[in-house]
Amino acid sequence: MSGTSKDKSSPPFQYNYKRSLALLRLSKQIHAEAKPVFRELNIFVRVEAVWPEQDMVERQVPIVIEGQQVEHFTEHSLSVYINFGTSGEPWDLESFLERWRSEPYSLVLLADDLDKFTRSCLYARLERPEVNESPSLKLRLRSRCATAQDTAQDKAITTRELQRKLLMPFGIVKRLENLVIEGEPAALPSVEQELRDAQLVSLPTGEECLAKATTLKATGNEAIEQGDYHKALKIYREALEAIYYIVTGRGHYTYTDLTALFDPSIQ
Repeated sequence: MSGTSKDKSSPPFQYNYKRSLALLRLSKQIHAEAKPVFRELNIFVRVEAVWPEQDMVERQVPIVIEGQQVEHFTEHSLSVYINFGTSGEPWDLESFLERWRSEPYSLVLLADDLDKFTRSCLYARLERPEVNESPSLKLRLRSRCATAQDTAQDKAITTRELQRKLLMPFGIVKRLENLVIEGEPAALPSVEQELRDAQLVSLPTGEECLAKATTLKATGNEAIEQGDYHKALKIYREALEAIYYIVTGRGHYTYTDLTALFDPSIQ
């Protein structure tokens, strides 16, 4: 979100938004004028899952809020429910919520970071055999608007561009037992079909990953020769990510630790 401030009392890589959000409380007029701008700049997604918290932290997924605070958050445009171990059973939201209450994990993130989240889902499934058991996914689109005035100000979730931004990152999640897409307004048929088609596409083979990394490395070398070092660094990171995980069936190979790539001291 725009204008965040670093809280010295917060752990590394955590930010406190209180100073920025306090601007919305200065007066009713400022609140009314700032709210549509805030909504335009920030599209939120709420996730509820039986999910190990450390996976999100380890995969460098930026989280806006998590835990009990999520229960009172209503500014999200998409709700995501992730469930495991439902082989042969129809999707039952009540059963999921009952299980979720015993092992609750909720978070809110920005739609801009959904690709990082879905990639973390993929990696966790590869690393944890128990979460490979018949995963189910439910995506529920929703309007953030409580009043007619808000509806006029809010960015329409019916637009194809926004629906693709919210749904297409889940194309990387494969071999689902169940995928349910619902909500009000409903997903556009073309976007839903595009997502389902993307989930049918196999992950790249080891040979394809290596070929992509080799091509990117050569492109990075060219950028070095031209003196464009920032571009070269960006391309080298893409080359590393291309071979970081090599997927073979349900197995995988990890070649290095990506932690250093997220160290702000070397940016």
